[in-house]
Amino acid sequence: MTWTEAQKNAIEARDCNLLVAAAAGSGKTAVLVERIIQLVLNDSVDIDRMLIVTFTQAAAGEMRERINTTLQSQLENGPENEQHLRRQLKLLNQASISTIHAFCTDVIRRYFHLVGIDPSFRISDSMESDLIKMETLEDLFESEYEKGNPIFLNLVESFGTSRSDQSLQELVLRAYEFAQCKPYPEQWLEDRASDFNLGEEDFPNCVWVKSIIEQISVQLQAAEDLFREALQVCYRPNGPVVYADALHKDIRIVEELHQTLNQGNIFDLAANLDDIKYTRLPKVSKDVDSNLKEQAQNLRNEGKKLIGGVGSEFLFKEPSRLLQDLNELYPLMEEFCRLVIDFNNEYQKRKAEKGILDFNDLEHYALTILSNPDAADDYRQKYQYIFVDSRKSLGYMEL
Repeated sequence: MTWTEAQKNAIEARDCNLLVAAAAGSGKTAVLVERIIQLVLNDSVDIDRMLIVTFTQAAAGEMRERINTTLQSQLENGPENEQHLRRQLKLLNQASISTIHAFCTDVIRRYFHLVGIDPSFRISDSMESDLIKMETLEDLFESEYEKGNPIFLNLVESFGTSRSDQSLQELVLRAYEFAQCKPYPEQWLEDRASDFNLGEEDFPNCVWVKSIIEQISVQLQAAEDLFREALQVCYRPNGPVVYADALHKDIRIVEELHQTLNQGNIFDLAANLDDIKYTRLPKVSKDVDSNLKEQAQNLRNEGKKLIGGVGSEFLFKEPSRLLQDLNELYPLMEEFCRLVIDFNNEYQKRKAEKGILDFNDLEHYALTILSNPDAADDYRQKYQYIFVDSRKSLGYMEL
């Protein structure tokens, strides 16, 4: 097979970790198989010293078959390392080629005592998990109503409706599912609540301001791109070249706004926006193409509109007012995150009573186990290479 230069680099690179990102169908899995084969043939690495993780059981089976076929093909050529190849074919049956959740399950069953769970656990199906979640959520809300916590009741009024708290319950579930994607969900939720508890000294560097800066930067860049596109139109045959000077000034305006933005205080930008004075476009001669003239004008107007939207969309309040709004929301966000954490704890308890785990549990328990130095060292001794094959990327790690 003929490899591209980038594919060859991914196959042949050594003594480093790699991440390969490419579109579906671009040959990532073929590259992965070739890298594995070359490690076996050229580097004399045993196949059972590799952890190969895929996203589906079918992909794991296909990966094992590809490796087997390639090794068999190499063996048919009567190589000098025939004994080594035959050994790899035998080891292939016990090689660690599986889904991420199958690997996590093996880790948990081996080190169940480190996380205090019953080793005879089973994996719940989605229907069973959903039923337990709904029962847990309904009981949690009923308990909170009985307590009558004013902040909880305020949260219900803020995010529910006059007749139902269904929308708040759904929001709790969505936040729970999102938090489960994080290595440490409870800590992540507590941190997100604290994002609303800011002092004046914290505000300029808080996540909210950083997010606003990113969005403004994208919008300014889009405006600049429109101005540059209009400039290209001006230089086409019979284009409105007399507009070029005004467009160059427009581009300088955006560059100055970017400079102000990069200095950190986005609220200085508001004053700059108010002071913008655009150059009026001059009249064009009769030989200018009317379509090109209109195209350049439209592109410029779109760019100006984007710049004008920066103030109305992102800088419509004074910093002190924004800070006040965040601080007023803090008790509600703290209560909301507490609800999500309480839901998680109760859900975990009910699953434990039934002796079941879900896929999120597999990932988090495995992470906890592999954070233990002794367990981590066992796997470090067992595996020399880790490969992760996903739909969009490949990951290679050398231990």
